[in-house]
Amino acid sequence: MRHVLRHLPLNEQVETDDVGQLVLQFVDKYGDMYNDKYGFFAGDDLVFIDAAQYCDISVLDAIYKYLKLDAERCHVIRGLSESHEKLIAFWGMLSHGLKQDEFYTWQYRGRPIRLGEIPPLPLDMQKPMPDTGKEIVVDIKLEIRDDGIYILTNLPDKYQFYGKINDKISVRNIVVKDGSAKILLSDNTIDVQSVDLYSVLTTVSGVDISIVGDRCRNLIGQYVKFNPINGNSIEFHYKK
Repeated sequence: MRHVLRHLPLNEQVETDDVGQLVLQFVDKYGDMYNDKYGFFAGDDLVFIDAAQYCDISVLDAIYKYLKLDAERCHVIRGLSESHEKLIAFWGMLSHGLKQDEFYTWQYRGRPIRLGEIPPLPLDMQKPMPDTGKEIVVDIKLEIRDDGIYILTNLPDKYQFYGKINDKISVRNIVVKDGSAKILLSDNTIDVQSVDLYSVLTTVSGVDISIVGDRCRNLIGQYVKFNPINGNSIEFHYKK
């Protein structure tokens, strides 16, 4: 990496306002090389880690500066704030190998990094309260029959699931209608040991938002999981 940096034509004295441009240059020049060497996700993270180290700024600052300047040169208006952008980048890195050691130092796949300040959740990413009087305590029951798996629920029509049977058989387009949905089994000799169900985004499936609320805020109960980006969703796990 040091060999690469020596050949990057950059001024020795860097003005604060120019740091973002240096990050932009670095990522533009070496981004494809990192992706080819480390794979898309790790390569994308590592090029920003090295750009941040070279420019003496935090990784989250480097990512935000790049996104901002890249959008400006492409004449694209980004609708997210700095806090939103940094949180999304942080969550992405967590899923790719970012973790803290016993001394609370951030490391990416074993390499200590200067991550930067993690912003608090903006108001629109915090868990919303249900609309008064419209709470739905989600109830899901399974009935395994010879011709398929029946899902009995109080979720509204068009609520949609995807998932897996026995950790290996993928199923999708499981749509609720009149309080039930059905998973067809191509082989009725399958011994169903487990069923894992996850909800499709309601903006995709076409559920009546007046029932479930914005970002499914009206759904509550043990099967409801909250995500700061997408809001509430459903996870259901059955084991025989």
